[in-house]
Amino acid sequence: MLGLISPNVQIDVPSKLSRLISFVINPLIIPTIIFWCVGASLDLSITEQLKASAASFGIYFVAPLTYVIWLIQQGQIETWEARIHESRKMPLLLGTMMLVLGIPLMAMVWPRDSSLGGIVATIFALNGLILATITLRFKISLHVSTVSSAVSIIGALYLSSFIPDVPFGSLFLVSGGACILFVGWARVHQKAHSRSEVVWGALYGLAVPFVQITFLGFWLNH
Repeated sequence: MLGLISPNVQIDVPSKLSRLISFVINPLIIPTIIFWCVGASLDLSITEQLKASAASFGIYFVAPLTYVIWLIQQGQIETWEARIHESRKMPLLLGTMMLVLGIPLMAMVWPRDSSLGGIVATIFALNGLILATITLRFKISLHVSTVSSAVSIIGALYLSSFIPDVPFGSLFLVSGGACILFVGWARVHQKAHSRSEVVWGALYGLAVPFVQITFLGFWLNH
């Protein structure tokens, strides 16, 4: 049995792990996770959660991913990450369009308080536009900035009294911080980004959405 495994075969576990992390924790899935966490904080029913999640999954994940797959088949981009700078314009344009279309969609399907669904979707769209502009001129880790924004958005929504508590408590914060570190390591290991690009992505994701929601909460309450 041992002879079936050649001693010369080396399994590059770190590379496989980094690819898996980048694929599973990617910018397209984060909005659905955030909406699910917001719903968990508000104690939405399973039916309400599934309705909101299905809408966010369709507009933020399925639609842009389908377009990216089509671009790959057409030979316009090399991989779903579109690492070559010149080939990123169309995926980023469509992604931004989906984020904008998500505003009325999530406001319409979000149960109980439609304004909260619209507010969260607007934060997505605004930062999607800003990050798309940044990454077309410079380079920043969209993976890390999006994962970081999940932590800052939930934290800011709680501190600004949009939601009653942080879903899953300290577990959310610890797991969110761990995801930022894991994704950052994966992007550097894959040579998709430098350490500085990962750090800038994390700083943007943690700071900018937090400031936006905090300002919005202050403005609405005064």
